[in-house]
Amino acid sequence: SKGEGHAWNLVSINGKYYQLDVTWDDPIMADGSHALYHHYFNLTDADMALDHQWNKADYPSCTATDSNYFVVNKLLAQSQNDFVNLVVDRVEQGASEVSVKIVNFVTSGFDYEMATTLAFDRLNRGGSYSVNDIQGIVDISFQ
Repeated sequence: SKGEGHAWNLVSINGKYYQLDVTWDDPIMADGSHALYHHYFNLTDADMALDHQWNKADYPSCTATDSNYFVVNKLLAQSQNDFVNLVVDRVEQGASEVSVKIVNFVTSGFDYEMATTLAFDRLNRGGSYSVNDIQGIVDISFQ
């Protein structure tokens, strides 16, 4: 993974296989604190192959999306408008942090800076955000 030796898991859920990298979803930050993400939680081979390499012939194929974290939790956005509405809805329901996967992030031209600014403005709240531009995920924390 990214040029370093690394191990992760292949899991079977209801007879379907998924890629799961708990190491990358629970990193220790530079300041020693821990973060918790779901970027690598039940991915397809295609999603995992964006930044991981393995001998695919040695393992079952992972093509299902049913148990992907973002699918199960309805955290997928097709457009900037979807993104803003989803974030606003989750915060109005009490969330202080929201992670959203942008469908076709690389090819869609999604402007995450504008989208997060619109969400902050609509909620009249400040916060911070980070982007996993490989997996197309925006993580937002509100104050």
